[in-house]
Amino acid sequence: MSRQLILAVGAGALAALFYVAVGLGSFGSLILAYLAQLPLFAIALGAGFAHAAIAVGVGVVLIAAALPLTVAALFLATVALPVLVLANRALLSRPAPDGSTEWYPPGHLLAALNALALAGLVAATLLLWSHDGGMVGAGKALLAEMTRGLVADAASRQAMAVARERLAWLLPALVLVSWQIMVIVNGLLAQGVLSRFSLNLRPGAPFRELWLPQWLSFALVAALIASFMPGRIGDLGGNAAIVVALPFVFLGLSVIHALSVRWPARTFILVCVYFGVVVAGWPALIVAAIGVLETWLSLRQRFSGGRPQDGEE
Repeated sequence: MSRQLILAVGAGALAALFYVAVGLGSFGSLILAYLAQLPLFAIALGAGFAHAAIAVGVGVVLIAAALPLTVAALFLATVALPVLVLANRALLSRPAPDGSTEWYPPGHLLAALNALALAGLVAATLLLWSHDGGMVGAGKALLAEMTRGLVADAASRQAMAVARERLAWLLPALVLVSWQIMVIVNGLLAQGVLSRFSLNLRPGAPFRELWLPQWLSFALVAALIASFMPGRIGDLGGNAAIVVALPFVFLGLSVIHALSVRWPARTFILVCVYFGVVVAGWPALIVAAIGVLETWLSLRQRFSGGRPQDGEE
């Protein structure tokens, strides 16, 4: 048995162990569950797609042997599938006109992940269509079950009901946005560790040169239009708009990185921007708007001579 095959088996077992650790209920186990994709990404970006598929198979088999099949199916859909899809894309390359190797663009990897999130949102909408209130109604029921018994007096119960009403509409988008961030964090961590020891198959790319395919802009416009429609279509459109906005947040941050190269207080400004996006939240809307403008106006090319966003693979 080759060394890489042993590592693939070990990566699959480790991913399964991390994933089921959430059952322990401790804070440390939650962190491990969040990092379940890390060993899968590491073997994918360090040994190739075939070894990643072996690792996924080992993880699914181990979980299915110890827990109900639904848990193994959830692992496959939420943890393994994005790794396989992104690894398959990330390891694609072609000769560039100047003789160098051109790798699959990081922005297209973001778009592929976003497409998976949108597919999950549509699937959830269809599966819960017959539920009272559809996807949002199911979210209300889930939140009501989770918060049952937390408050005793009538005023607090009323406030809790209002909070559930508002959160239920955003719940699908919040889940899918956090899921995308989880995938991105694990992929970047794996690539960073591999690069540190020169074990990575593909090189890194400067963040300030990130660009997105044009279809994401049209998807965002379509989702925003759908969000004004009544009923479940409006719920789907509103949540889809939030989901599609995430890649534009990263693109907006990339624009800020590129434009701030010559600013004297660059580090302080970047810290403030990231603090606002992560802690306050609402500045992410401004950053996403910058990302949308970049796809149409090529802000980096206009103001700093960066690469134009051409939308080509």
